[in-house]
Amino acid sequence: MRRKKWLKRAIATLVAIAAADLAANALLRADRVKQALARRLAAAFGRPVAVGHFSLSLFPPALEAAQVTVSEDPAFGHEYFLRADQVTLGLRWSGLLHGKLEFATFSLSRPSLNLVRDAFGGWNLDRWLPPARRDTAGVASGMGPPAPPPPATARLSRVDFDEGRVDFKKGDDKLPFAFVQVSGRVEQVAPGRWTLDLEARPWRGGVSLQAAGRLFVSGEIAGTSLRLQPAELRLHWTEASLADLMRLARGHDSGLRGAVSVDAVARSGTFPAGSAGGGSNAPPNAATRPGEWTFHLEARAQQIHRWDLTERADNPALNLIADGRWNIGSSELEFSPMRLEAPRSNVRGEASYATGPRPSFEVRVDSAAIQASDALAWYRAFHAGVAEDLTALGMLSFSATLKGWPVELQNAAFSSRGATVRVPGLTRALHVGPFEGGRTRNRLALDVCWITLDPKPETAAQARALARVHQNGGSAILPSNTAVGGGSFDLATGAGALWMNASVDRIEHASALAKAFGRPLERGWELEGRADAGLQWSWAANPADGELGGGINFRDARLQVAGLNLPVAVNAARLFWEGRKRGASLRSVEAFGAEWSGEVSQSSRAAAGEGDAGSAAWNFELHADHLNAADFDRWTGPRARPGWLERLLESLSGGASRDAQRRISASELIHRIRADGEIRVDEFSVEKLTMRNVTARASLADLRLELRDASADYAAGTIRGRFSADFSPRPRYALDARLDKIQLGALLSPAPEAGDPPGAWQGVAGGEIHLATSGVGRNDLFAGLTARGRLQLRNVSLRGWDAGRSLREGSLQHGDSRWSAGEGEFTLQDGEIELRPVELIDRGEHALLRGTVTLARTADLELSRVPPGKGPAARVLRIRGPLAAPEVSLERTQ
Repeated sequence: MRRKKWLKRAIATLVAIAAADLAANALLRADRVKQALARRLAAAFGRPVAVGHFSLSLFPPALEAAQVTVSEDPAFGHEYFLRADQVTLGLRWSGLLHGKLEFATFSLSRPSLNLVRDAFGGWNLDRWLPPARRDTAGVASGMGPPAPPPPATARLSRVDFDEGRVDFKKGDDKLPFAFVQVSGRVEQVAPGRWTLDLEARPWRGGVSLQAAGRLFVSGEIAGTSLRLQPAELRLHWTEASLADLMRLARGHDSGLRGAVSVDAVARSGTFPAGSAGGGSNAPPNAATRPGEWTFHLEARAQQIHRWDLTERADNPALNLIADGRWNIGSSELEFSPMRLEAPRSNVRGEASYATGPRPSFEVRVDSAAIQASDALAWYRAFHAGVAEDLTALGMLSFSATLKGWPVELQNAAFSSRGATVRVPGLTRALHVGPFEGGRTRNRLALDVCWITLDPKPETAAQARALARVHQNGGSAILPSNTAVGGGSFDLATGAGALWMNASVDRIEHASALAKAFGRPLERGWELEGRADAGLQWSWAANPADGELGGGINFRDARLQVAGLNLPVAVNAARLFWEGRKRGASLRSVEAFGAEWSGEVSQSSRAAAGEGDAGSAAWNFELHADHLNAADFDRWTGPRARPGWLERLLESLSGGASRDAQRRISASELIHRIRADGEIRVDEFSVEKLTMRNVTARASLADLRLELRDASADYAAGTIRGRFSADFSPRPRYALDARLDKIQLGALLSPAPEAGDPPGAWQGVAGGEIHLATSGVGRNDLFAGLTARGRLQLRNVSLRGWDAGRSLREGSLQHGDSRWSAGEGEFTLQDGEIELRPVELIDRGEHALLRGTVTLARTADLELSRVPPGKGPAARVLRIRGPLAAPEVSLERTQ
């Protein structure tokens, strides 16, 4: 019976509670009750509040408000201050039993908060907090009795957040930075004391973030009646990538990769003794000005490298450890002390920064020690192709002060005891001697620094003495395999210079050094030999706009170039830079079977990137003692023939170049090469044809070579004309020439002597020739050779036979044949010259010469007499065999 009574009472109680819940929720739908609750929420938030609807839960007791929007202070805009899908207000049973609504907890589901800063530096959060009270000063300083608790109706014990978002605005402009997935709680641990335990993810609009990390904030703050002062916050940011950190800060990918973590402790105001604030990692418990925070910061970055390089075990790491102060009101930030740490290096100093009407900036480096191994690790992390076995030992120490806005270098000093660099491919280590430098008055200078491959060498004092001689324009000879250099910078004018003098026995050592650092000099070419260099980079205001001066002298060197079968012998040559002009001066260079001399230089306008697309970028004046087509064929074919010119120019131009911040393909670079100048050749031979004193104005553009105003001495006469060669895609050649005063004896005889052999042709020839061919190499060129032209002859003779008498009398008659003039056309195809025909004239008599002549000077000709009636000739004089000693016969045609 008793169990039944309890069961009935329990059911009755549940029914009563359910009825009460239904009744309460029905009551909450009444407008008056809804407005009253909205006013109560507005009082709790301190801002006007709009609510979609309310609902009540008794177990646990809670008031739920859906679609809550807290209005913004009009001084900070008209967008909402806070918006949440649902706000759950936990109710105290004690209050309900006494007929009061007392809020114990707030739970915000998917809240969105806008934090706005106005033009005067104030935040909308400040307007939301209660006005500062006079009695808060004692609490903030840890003195006097604690402030009385707030009214019971507004007393909360905890505020929970779930999947929230915090946006930031500056005036009416919303900043792209925000916090998303905000969750956690704010809980009251004592009257006027709250603890925070929150986490969030950083976010930036318009940027895709892959590993922005999670931000954890914990600590303790005072209540709103004390304007959240004092406060102590601990921040931990982990699982962040350096790439996303830069995207958050700059809005785009800067190309950095690595992992970042941050730990910080910040305090504002002073907690009373025995409070929950403070901690082992907290800054000193010193009094702060209103709005000022003290902090301790530890930031760590690891595996730092360039985005397109593979992560390595020796990628650099960097730690920043600093204590400081931040005054939000005056926008002043101070780091003191501050320490940067690398695996083997460190920098210690202080820094301060302030914005406002009079911005200021100051960084003071009290001491710094940079190890060469750390510097090499940083270089390797951002440059491809650095040799694995490249090592460096040494240390650089420096101190400096940067101050002002714009920033100016106030003082600086640096020094090193030297370094040792071991380079793959070199049997000996590279030694860097001790050096020092710094600011003296308005000048920042690097004193003489020397580098050598000789481990015993010149002493530092000797090297410095030699370097000063070179720096002052002297001509002291450097020891072999030694370089000296230095530099200076005028802080007042911005002008400066860097200089270097060097002497190496083997240029390949310099190539190995450049290749080890991922900057190969040899791109399709190899250079061996001795070189001496004296170079200076000087600028008037900006180092990037500087000019290179000086030159590099090569002696007894060999240059092997892709596209050529044989090496170029560089007996004596110089690369030079003079302001915006650069080029090469050739004293003795052997290539293509000839010895070359002259100069090749880039015009100053082209070097400066000026001028139109048709202007010549390079000028040249070249001279060769002799050129032979057979030698040229040995240098370029057949192994080197496919694309030999493109590979040759690609090698000589360094393979690729940067233009307008982008990489250009080698073929595009080659097509951009434009050159114009003069070329002279003492002797030029093609097969058995030899020309002397060849001169021409030449130009190269878009892989097309043009020889203009070309002239040459040939066969005791002259040839003048124009030659063109188009090297892409299949080489094509064309010649248009005018022949004048060509001696037939020298033309048709391989080596005419003082006494011409019987049957030798004599006379003077002129006329025009149009020649074309294509391909690379002798076989291709002669197989595709075609020509056409017109001959004009004077005083022609054939020694040994009297052609007129032989044709008239019908038998061979010895003697000489002479004609005063002649004229006709010819063509060339398949290696044979066909006469069509040539008419010879003498004292009213006419003769016709027709047939073929090969390029090897063999002939199959027939000479006929033209009868008065222009009818067919009865006989012809047949001339066969070598032109120097032909076989002559008389044949009848009928």
